[in-house]
Amino acid sequence: MLTAINKDGAWITLPEKIPANMIDEWRKSADYYCPCCKMELTIKAGNVKVPHFAHKNSSSCGASSEPESAYHLMGKRKLFQWFLSHGYQVDLEAYLPEIKKRADILVRIGSNRYAIEFQCSVIPEVEFMERSRAYQSIGIKPIWILAAKSLKRKGFYEFSLSRFQWLFVTGSFHHPFLWLYCPETDHLSVLKNLTPFTPRTVFAELTTASLKLLPPSRALPQNCFRFPFLPVWRYKRNGWSLHRVKTARRRDPFSKCYIYIIYHLRHFQLKWVFPSEGCC
Repeated sequence: MLTAINKDGAWITLPEKIPANMIDEWRKSADYYCPCCKMELTIKAGNVKVPHFAHKNSSSCGASSEPESAYHLMGKRKLFQWFLSHGYQVDLEAYLPEIKKRADILVRIGSNRYAIEFQCSVIPEVEFMERSRAYQSIGIKPIWILAAKSLKRKGFYEFSLSRFQWLFVTGSFHHPFLWLYCPETDHLSVLKNLTPFTPRTVFAELTTASLKLLPPSRALPQNCFRFPFLPVWRYKRNGWSLHRVKTARRRDPFSKCYIYIIYHLRHFQLKWVFPSEGCC
């Protein structure tokens, strides 16, 4: 975690970098405590590690997300700074005592509050849903952002989504999308107009923008009825259909029905394209 409280209850946020000769000074200057469970924390930093707080002893802190990767720590810090630089009321690692949860980022936009969760690791589906419901129970809308490095791209418009990644899909029924962010490049991406092909394979359009050029007010993708990937989707569907017919087991009731439909649909199309003699 990047934030802690001292014995007076004041909030402390670690800087992005701490010079090696200053680490011991930071450690000796005060005692640090977890805002959630109030247990003592220590500072972990070095040439490789991103400076962060960690519980001194094994902790059963319910709001703790330890261990956190450098990628995750960097990501939530940069997203926090993004909102802050545009004048939003925002808190980093805000602890919500009503639900005993700590949001990566809590931002207020107008009269609404949003919990921004930058997720870099796989967590149980039950935990994902429980956290989302907990935020909603106190009037906070959760926004889950997937680590961009976890997205598997199979083609220009073709992507592979795991069952866990499907949980991140938001938007409307007609315009589903999911957020992705890479702190190393500082780019926010949107995978929009998701069109399933199989439970894991989807066709979608990926758009990316630098946070330096993108204000939060313009981050939400606009509804778009343009599907540039449809020709590729249809081509792959036709290939799958032919393969399914060739490899189908003849005794399978589903296969019999499928082959019957394909045969008669093709027969109908041939008659329509090449009308028999005598037809006007």
